[in-house]
Amino acid sequence: MNKGVQAFKKQQFDKAIEDFDKALTLNPSSDIARLYLGTTYAQLVVPDDLSAKSLKNAQAAIALFQVVLAKKPSDVNTLKQIAAVYYAIQEYEQAKEFQLRVVAQDPADVEAEYTIGVIDWQQSYRNANKILGDAGLKDDGLGNAIKDESSCHKLQDANTELVRDGTERLERAINLRPGYFDAMAYLNLMYRRKADLECIDEPGRKADVELAEQWRQRAIALRDGSSNAGNGGKQ
Repeated sequence: MNKGVQAFKKQQFDKAIEDFDKALTLNPSSDIARLYLGTTYAQLVVPDDLSAKSLKNAQAAIALFQVVLAKKPSDVNTLKQIAAVYYAIQEYEQAKEFQLRVVAQDPADVEAEYTIGVIDWQQSYRNANKILGDAGLKDDGLGNAIKDESSCHKLQDANTELVRDGTERLERAINLRPGYFDAMAYLNLMYRRKADLECIDEPGRKADVELAEQWRQRAIALRDGSSNAGNGGKQ
């Protein structure tokens, strides 16, 4: 175990896997060794890399974490680790499932709420790109007013629930952590997805875009204010 920890700290992950695996062989009941081994495999998962090697490491990490979770189903840290691995390999439904389990254990977990909101946006963005692309359009970020009625109804069917849930999650994250820059930035993006859903409601589309812009400006003001605070207010 100690050798594995030292190797991990030196980012010698293959060596750390060897040591933690040996520790687990010597003591199969050691969940600490199992968690360390899973964490090491997770370190080898490159975000958004869906190569066979990366997926193999992800599956190894998840399998180890699941053994621990079977004994402690409400362990928030293990739930988060599984969610993070699924997120890294773009298995968003599974990532969301485990983040929802985190929220069930701790309703005030701001990072879980934020991550669920981000996943909702990513899925809605994928859907929008596909539907608009099939109609020969590119997302203009302003509700795509020129889209045909058929495309709009497809967007409503695909994204209404994602937009509703994502908006609520991101707003909750901001309520839990006022001044949450990343959540504000994604709320801006989410309202642009909501604007897509206004099929014949032009005032509604414009109102959504205006809300998106307000959140964008709030995020910029927060970022610039934080930057100024960090340098004594000097530009």
